[in-house]
Amino acid sequence: MVEKIFFLMNYMFKLLFTSLLLISATATWSQPLSSVATKWADSFVAWDLYGLEKDTSNADEPVYEEVQLGTLQQRWIDVREDWTEWDFTLNGQDGTIKIKWKNDPSQWELRTYDGDIVTMKTIWSGDYTEWRITNNSLSFDLKSRYTNDYGEWSLANNKHGDFKVSVASFNDPRDWNITDEMDDEVVPALKLAMLFIVIYHASPKQ
Repeated sequence: MVEKIFFLMNYMFKLLFTSLLLISATATWSQPLSSVATKWADSFVAWDLYGLEKDTSNADEPVYEEVQLGTLQQRWIDVREDWTEWDFTLNGQDGTIKIKWKNDPSQWELRTYDGDIVTMKTIWSGDYTEWRITNNSLSFDLKSRYTNDYGEWSLANNKHGDFKVSVASFNDPRDWNITDEMDDEVVPALKLAMLFIVIYHASPKQ
């Protein structure tokens, strides 16, 4: 009888511990993005991703601190400059972003190693200022404010909250500010896909 009780207690402890780990990982993965910047001042092949982390030590007045959440860089960064394949990590979640069809920059696909799939496709043929971002559960239209300047982007439909990306300094695509006020239903893979479209098209390719 004692052994049975001990076994059940041990099982419940393991179940609780696993649940807490999953909750913690989900919370971390869902942190709002705040900015993105090139890793090096003279190159656009690697980026650092930042987000807001809440300091709850003072319950009366919580403070938010900007921390690095991950990276985004070209897959063959040590071999050659290839803009069609990228790797990312975002607080333990890893994945890839690739052009879907060779020589067709109007379609991209983001995949996490946990199974998330997000597609990015231009809404109009030959127009790279408007994109549809979807994971087949949610769909968003991302639009550049200007047709001749990729320095400011936002969602055309913001039913699930606001998401805006704009250059920190005029005409300098190395640093971007992010307004991420999306609700919890919007998985981070969707946000990362939006962010990728912005910095990809604003980055000089030569």
